[in-house]
Order: sequence, then C-alpha cells, then structure tokens
Amino acid sequence: MKSGQAGAEERLETLLTLVEIVFINLILSGDNALIIGMASRHLSDVQRRKVFVYGTCGIIIIYVILASLASVLLHFPFVKLVGGLLLIATAVKLLTSAEQMDDGEDKKSKTVRKALFVILLSNVVIGLDNVLSITMLAKGNFPLMIGSIMISIVFLVWGSTHIAQLMGSYPLLITAGSLILTYSATMMMVSDPFLVSFFIQLPFLKTMLPTIFTISVLCFNILYVLKKKFVYFRT
Repeated sequence: MKSGQAGAEERLETLLTLVEIVFINLILSGDNALIIGMASRHLSDVQRRKVFVYGTCGIIIIYVILASLASVLLHFPFVKLVGGLLLIATAVKLLTSAEQMDDGEDKKSKTVRKALFVILLSNVVIGLDNVLSITMLAKGNFPLMIGSIMISIVFLVWGSTHIAQLMGSYPLLITAGSLILTYSATMMMVSDPFLVSFFIQLPFLKTMLPTIFTISVLCFNILYVLKKKFVYFRT
C-alpha cells in the first residue's frame, strides 16, 4: 500500500516538474518564437507550414544534442560572446530583409531554406541558455528533459505562427522583435565567463551595454529605411 502511494506521489512530482519545465522553457523561448515568426513572415501559408514542420524537427534535434553539452559549453569563454554577436547579426539581417519582397517560385524555395537556416542557427545559440535551465530543473532526468523540450517546442512553433501573421500585418513589430532580440543577445554576451572580471571593475558598463547595442541597431534601422526611401525617390 505504502509503495503504491509512494509511486503515485513520485508520478505526481514528475508531472508537476514536467509542467514547470515546459512553462519556464516557454518563457525563456520568447526569442525563439520571435525569430521563427520574423524569418517566415514573407512566406506563403504552404511554405510556412513546411518551415514550421522542418524547423520543429530541427529544433528538437538541436535541443537534444545541447541537453548533453549545455552544462559544459556555457562555462567555456567566448561561447556566449560569439553566440550573442551571431544573434545581433541575425536581428540586423531580419531588419534589412523586411524591406525586400520575395518574387518568383524559385526565389520562394530559396527563402524557405534561408528561413530554416536562420531559425536553426539562432536556436543553437539561444538553446544553450534554455537547455541549461531545463537540465537544472530536471535534475539530470534525461527522459523528462526530452519530453518537456518536445512539448514546449510544439507550443513555441504554434505561437510563432501567430507572430508571423501579426508581423505581416504590422511591420513595426519586426523592428520591435529585432530590438528585443538584440537586447537579449547583449545580455547573453555580458554574462560570458571571459568578461566577468572586466565587468567587476566596470559594473555600470555591464548595465549600459544592452541598451547601447539596442539603440545602435534602432539607429541602423532608421538610417537603412531612410536610405531606401531616398534611393526610391531619386529613381
């Protein structure tokens, strides 16, 4: 009787842990949803579904691999620094591509591949932090980690479909999404082990850098749009 009760309590605890991990991973994965939505915003419904299906499978594979590496990789210097720079580059690229429309079937097929590349590359970077949190919450329970990852990614991709539709209707959301991504990427960079001693001496800089980078990307976007409009009126 006691063993049965203990088993029920253990199953309940596992279920509650699963719900907790899924919930926290969804919160941490806000940037992932933004990237998926932004990268697929110009695609047709059929192409978008392809990106979501292939992207979901790819993200799950990436997260499974990272689950066994995250706790080790994040302690290496330069990993977060380089990853953050890659994410900022992605944010800028998504901003500039927002001004370009896709024409022709061949170009659309290339865009599907490009969207998948951006989504998967960005998830390799963002996934390191997310998977480390999942690993800690799951306390090394690998099946629990994989189960929570698969469930949360399904919710994540579903949410990104709505983000993509909104961005198609309201282009300013693309700018907002890129700025949020830049801020998150800079926060990742300043937490890199290589920079810890540097920011101990200059703590105010650690606080200011995310804002500085975000404002810089915003200024770049404004100048880029103005340049495009200037060229348009000249022609």
